[in-house]
Amino acid sequence: MKTLEDLYQEIQANEQLKESFVTALKENRVEDFLKANDCEGTVEDVMKFMDSKREGELSDDDMEKVAGGACSLFKTTFTCCGCL
Repeated sequence: MKTLEDLYQEIQANEQLKESFVTALKENRVEDFLKANDCEGTVEDVMKFMDSKREGELSDDDMEKVAGGACSLFKTTFTCCGCL
């Protein structure tokens, strides 16, 4: 079973998986998405995880992705669906 961190890393590396995640968020099917990707959790778990990612210090890789004051890592993955 994958952790949320494991799945998050996979989502960042795979455009198709990223699109599936965004669709799941929009359609309120996050738990189905998690199960389909061998990850256990709830919508609340995902939101807490996303909050922890936003609150933490940016890694060097994340810093390189920052452009115009917005971190493309989160902008692409999470804010495009309006969940933040």
